[in-house]
Amino acid sequence: MLRVVHLATCLMVLQCGLCQNTTQRPTVQDEVEASTDATLDLTGLFIVKVSAEQMRLFNRIKAIELTISDIANVFAIASNVAIMLIMQRHRTLSVPQVYMSALALCDFGVGVCAVYKSINDRTQCWPRLYRQICKYTYWTVFGFENSASMSAALIAMFLSIDRCIALRKPFRYHAWCKGRRAKVLSVVIITTNLIFSINYQFRLEVFDDISQDLTRYGMSQYTEFGRNQIYKKMFTIYEFLLRIAIPLIVMTISTTWTLILIRRQNALRRSLATEAKEVPKIKYLTSTVGVVVIFFITHLTRAIYLTDTLINGTKNRGTLITELINILGSFIARLNSIVNIFIYTIFDKEFRRMILELIYCRRPEPKPAVTQFSSVRGVLQK
Repeated sequence: MLRVVHLATCLMVLQCGLCQNTTQRPTVQDEVEASTDATLDLTGLFIVKVSAEQMRLFNRIKAIELTISDIANVFAIASNVAIMLIMQRHRTLSVPQVYMSALALCDFGVGVCAVYKSINDRTQCWPRLYRQICKYTYWTVFGFENSASMSAALIAMFLSIDRCIALRKPFRYHAWCKGRRAKVLSVVIITTNLIFSINYQFRLEVFDDISQDLTRYGMSQYTEFGRNQIYKKMFTIYEFLLRIAIPLIVMTISTTWTLILIRRQNALRRSLATEAKEVPKIKYLTSTVGVVVIFFITHLTRAIYLTDTLINGTKNRGTLITELINILGSFIARLNSIVNIFIYTIFDKEFRRMILELIYCRRPEPKPAVTQFSSVRGVLQK
């Protein structure tokens, strides 16, 4: 009996906050299976394989991670609001600016949802009135955060493809890539992922654990729909492909191709006997490469963890190393929401000037009139 109580306590701490604990109410079939298994699995998700000392270490690391994440999430909200305000200062948005605005909107959503979940985890969904709000919104907000993260990954992928096309096919670029099409594509991506995120509300539900007439913990359980292994596998594969696999593969290919094209152009320019004209610069190219590289670095650990989960299920869950990798991967991936403003500021002179204007509350400087010669020369810069 003491062993069961100890394991139950470990499980409640091990999950991502008391409101995010995922468990299942035992059924008759579960009780029969538990009685025949040599190893006790209280949740049906994974087996706890940590000692009391390891659990204390895990709790300290989790507390530090939660504090740092709160600071990062607040900064993500502020920085992405600044990016969206800067983009709105342009009279017309070019294709990369549309994607950058949509990317900032998605990262803003990630920050807001993460702050809301952190409040729930810190307050344990108290007081009672707030507990009711938490009960009906927790997994919905969790799904919104995942959808925003997936949308950000896909939009960053299309941004890298756009810059590759601008360099590979400069004269056909404006016929293929238009600002209106970029806006429609961004709206479709965000809307589709929002619709997908609704599945969390139907797969998981929050209920109160009542002990001695006192509601102590807000727990979660799988619904009948959530216990369906076919749908669970389908949602997991969909999220893994659109959040990690496809964006990483496509951005790696497009960015590598872009760098090869730049190298070829530079080599051709140096090989000319006469003075070669300077190759027109592709605007936001350096910023796009920086966004792709940072995305790859911040999502690599998370990709390895999700790949293992997709292949082995929960077989490797419950150990201290596995759970620490889970925390580290989630934390590093969340940092991707705050680094874009640094990339834009470092590599884009115009963005750096406009962010200083925003900080000091200055009006945008008037742009010079566009002549026919300057408009032809700036074709590739849009």
